[in-house]
Amino acid sequence: MAHTLDIHLYVHGRGRGHASRALHLVAGLEARGHRVQAFAGCDAVAVLRDHVPTTAIQSLPPSASAQALARCCSRVRESVGRIVQDRPDVVVSDGDLPSLCAARLTGVPSVAVGHGLVFLVCARPSGLPRLPWWREAMKAGVASFGADRRVAVNFLQLPLLDPGAVLAAPRSVDAPAALRREGGVVAYFRDGLDARLLGAIREVAPTAQVFAPRGPKEVRRPDRDAFAQAFGQARAVIATAGSQLIGECVGSRTPLFAVYRRGDDEQRLNAEMLARTRLGRAARIDTVDATMLRAFLESVERPRGPLPRIAVPMLDASIAVIDACEQLARRRR
Repeated sequence: MAHTLDIHLYVHGRGRGHASRALHLVAGLEARGHRVQAFAGCDAVAVLRDHVPTTAIQSLPPSASAQALARCCSRVRESVGRIVQDRPDVVVSDGDLPSLCAARLTGVPSVAVGHGLVFLVCARPSGLPRLPWWREAMKAGVASFGADRRVAVNFLQLPLLDPGAVLAAPRSVDAPAALRREGGVVAYFRDGLDARLLGAIREVAPTAQVFAPRGPKEVRRPDRDAFAQAFGQARAVIATAGSQLIGECVGSRTPLFAVYRRGDDEQRLNAEMLARTRLGRAARIDTVDATMLRAFLESVERPRGPLPRIAVPMLDASIAVIDACEQLARRRR
């Protein structure tokens, strides 16, 4: 009989990707009989708290600053205290540096999981810009500092540079092709959208369901269940280029128009990798207009040739993380 593990799961709180991946991981851990406590940043708390005991934490700001350093030190102290009190078998971090530092200080094995790790442990595809890839690799190296194992999550199969790391696929959502053809357009913008972009979407897809945390009144605030239902019937998606959502679109063969903001290296690289699959298009968000969106939707209605074969990682990210936890715990015993 497998040994029951106590897991501390730390989840970065920006966007839906970290929280969606964590929810799937929690279900997998509990299915194997392990106990989980979650510590989640802002956006992830609402997703996790109804499914697993969850404590709200402050995620680090996305840029280096004196404030980020001070918060990191405070968070490391808090996490060390929790680990000393609860004595978990493994700490799992989805984008949370302080928990990995605390695990290293207390001698508890740790696993880092995240979509940003692909830039650190995988080879850059030919033609993608070098400097943004390098910058994201540096950020991922810092965010996963001290981890005993790294699980990189991506929607494409890429060569691994780190033999000790694992490349895994995000959980994808499947839907019947008939629903895809008959469904509507769904849009999601992690950081909100303005009236100009909403107007462009409404011009080409008047009934589109648009989700964003900020924007004009008619925009729907993010709701996991409502978005999942809309996505399951969508014939096309317009969204910011988060790795989790791209993975869901690739897995379900849903065409995606992926947008990214100026200076967002991660989402720019995600969008450019997607564009290579012919399942999507990519553009900087401030350049998007109705003409672009209309051309995209027309290509969805009249596709040229069969959908391409896409090499995706075979291993599910949750399985990869759970296997790593069990292996590290056995080694520790």
